[in-house]
Amino acid sequence: MTRRNTPRLYDPAFEHDSCGFGLIAQIGNLPSRWLVDQAFAALARMAHRGGINADGVTGDGSGILLYRAEPWLRALADEAGIALGDRFAAGLVFLDRDEARAQAATLQFERVLAEENLVPAGWRDVPIHGAA
Repeated sequence: MTRRNTPRLYDPAFEHDSCGFGLIAQIGNLPSRWLVDQAFAALARMAHRGGINADGVTGDGSGILLYRAEPWLRALADEAGIALGDRFAAGLVFLDRDEARAQAATLQFERVLAEENLVPAGWRDVPIHGAA
């Protein structure tokens, strides 16, 4: 039997000493609390890979990626008094706890957005439950 030299999707040469990532998906665009709970459970099990800083609280930015839940985002914006247009984007910006540094970063972020002809509709402080 002769092996053909055809390109393949998998090549053992790409292997190295990393444990990788987890992926959970649902086909059909149906919201699922179970799926989100499973994603958080998988994320919690990734702590072994060294994604937690020495303080035991902060990490390397690992997280879960969700489909944009537009009704939920609009409800949050409404609660915060932010008026959204028909087309919008939402993002997370992690700011320094020092108020002056946070303000400087916010202004810089808004300058960069303006260079792209984008205007933030508003800012919302995300509620946190932390003892750190």
